[in-house]
Amino acid sequence: MNLQIIAEIAKNLKELRTKRGLSIAELAEKAGTTKQTISYLENCERTPSFETGLKIAQALGVTAEELAYGEKKNEENE
Repeated sequence: MNLQIIAEIAKNLKELRTKRGLSIAELAEKAGTTKQTISYLENCERTPSFETGLKIAQALGVTAEELAYGEKKNEENE
């Protein structure tokens, strides 16, 4: 996977998690994964599997596309 994409996922993951007021542990529990996995992903130390990415996106209330590329902007706000 392209390093730029991995970095973008990491940035978006941390941004989405903090915007929702979730700790790493809380997100890990909601997504059915470990704190270490979330931490590794946020620090670009691992690439999420497709399944893990979907679970995290669902736990954050976003699509996998939004996790990878950022939340969609409301057209009225652009």
